[in-house]
Amino acid sequence: MDPDTVIFTIEHLIESYKKAKGLGVDFFPKHKKDSFDQLAGTEELREQIENGWSKLQIEASWKKDLIWYKAIRKKYLLYPDFE
Repeated sequence: MDPDTVIFTIEHLIESYKKAKGLGVDFFPKHKKDSFDQLAGTEELREQIENGWSKLQIEASWKKDLIWYKAIRKKYLLYPDFE
């Protein structure tokens, strides 16, 4: 991987939220909540962060949907799966 590549993770998002909250800053201001929710595809991620969920808890909440997605996806693969 290129050393200049920046990887943004859930941990960064959670940490930024906590720092903003500690400073009294609204990390998800009302007029921006819809934008974040739209980018995330649902309000669920924002709500999980606001409710103090950990990275592991958030990732675990995706497990069922990822299993479903991977099963559907297999029908359309042109090459063997990488997993």
